[in-house]
Amino acid sequence: LSLGSMAPMAVPSPFLGLADLLDRADPAGGMERPARMAALLAMTYGSAEASGMLGFTGGLAVGAWADFILVDVDPTTAMPDELRRARVSHVWVGGQLVWEAKDAAPAAPSPDQR
Repeated sequence: LSLGSMAPMAVPSPFLGLADLLDRADPAGGMERPARMAALLAMTYGSAEASGMLGFTGGLAVGAWADFILVDVDPTTAMPDELRRARVSHVWVGGQLVWEAKDAAPAAPSPDQR
């Protein structure tokens, strides 16, 4: 797993991991802030590549599995504290909505449900 969590010793949340990565202090006491997009790329594309699943997972592309989530924050811009509070509202597996938070706004139907 590329840029994975310390589960089961820590909560297995990519949002907590990204927040910690963005907040991490270096040994000299300054802040080490790796490029956010590089971290997100390592967590998605990098994990797919490391597991031999690139082309099926790791990003949204024609022919790839449509496994994705919707969250209430934008991980490309959210501050670490916002990432720590991130909540998943919808989960899709294979292009099908499989879970929706009780308080979530309705998701658009999948193309085969229209």
